[in-house]
Amino acid sequence: MISDFQDKEGGTRSPDGAWLSDGTWLPDGTQSPNSTPNSNITAGGAHSSVNGRPRIAVFVSGGGTNLQALIDATETVKLKAPAGKVGSGDPMTEGNRVTERNRVTERNHRLNALIVLVMADRPGCYALERADKHGIRGEMIDRKVGSPQEREQKILALLEEVEADYIVLAGFLGILGAGIIEKYRDRIVNVHPSLIPKYCGKGFYGHHVHEAVLAAGDTETGVTVHLVDEGVDTGRILMQSKVPVMPGDTPESLYARLQPVEHQTLVEAVAVLIAEKFGRSEA
Repeated sequence: MISDFQDKEGGTRSPDGAWLSDGTWLPDGTQSPNSTPNSNITAGGAHSSVNGRPRIAVFVSGGGTNLQALIDATETVKLKAPAGKVGSGDPMTEGNRVTERNRVTERNHRLNALIVLVMADRPGCYALERADKHGIRGEMIDRKVGSPQEREQKILALLEEVEADYIVLAGFLGILGAGIIEKYRDRIVNVHPSLIPKYCGKGFYGHHVHEAVLAAGDTETGVTVHLVDEGVDTGRILMQSKVPVMPGDTPESLYARLQPVEHQTLVEAVAVLIAEKFGRSEA
């Protein structure tokens, strides 16, 4: 646990998006499927990524709900075109519905990146099943097998093979070796279920964090996404989000309230980091 779209295709705009000249509906705030993202990297030494999309390796130790949030944010999703009036030039006008209203179109979601590897550090991680369901390569390097140096070399070899630009620790409880941290300096992200500097460091993970928050009588808690360095939860903070602690809360209820906020914050923070390194916004 160390842990605009610009309407240059000649389409018609509405308050919620635009019809492109080929009849495709593009929701507002999304990138045109015909546009080419800027693939120039301004800092960080990352690989020259396919179609300008940085490549992410996700490290896991459990069920992978944070992994799922990242997958959902990076995958192409299907959206139905809205109803409109045929021939009006305004697809949002009330009247006859567009005969192809059920046409679906692809859009890039909130995180313009590719997940190229899911690496688990123990057997039985459901996160690997999530990866398999989405056609993402999954590997398991058991934390109990071999020496730390041997495991580090295996991980570095995997990262090189998939040409990973970034590493995201998504519920990863292992300790990264110094070689990995140095090679991916400022490109490793961890998510921690507290408002660092509170309740972080050795021994603070999972339910232990929520128990400590309740024992202290805090009125709020939250999640922190930070870069990884040689310390434990000591790297530069990228983003924090807060949630209230309610009377009668238990560690379980606090976790349930925090989890969706954790998922959103992780996705947004990774997008911020990519924007820093690639010189463009990904969210």
